[in-house]
Amino acid sequence: MATHSLKQISNNTNSKALKIYPEKAKPDGGLHDTIALKLSKEQAIELVTRLLMAAENWDKIHLTAFRQGNKITITSQQPDF
Repeated sequence: MATHSLKQISNNTNSKALKIYPEKAKPDGGLHDTIALKLSKEQAIELVTRLLMAAENWDKIHLTAFRQGNKITITSQQPDF
């Protein structure tokens, strides 16, 4: 299966967050159990609109948050045809 971005549906596949928590990994190098996204009203509307477009076209959606740059991407793995 190949990973596909929302570019097939929309020009922009990235969204931004005001902040992505936790800001750093645990001191022992372990993973956190949860993450949090802090969004403005405009960012929330943009993200949910893109998620809706993805949900209308794909059965499974990958939402990835990057601490560096507070970037959020929407992708999906779809079978190659």
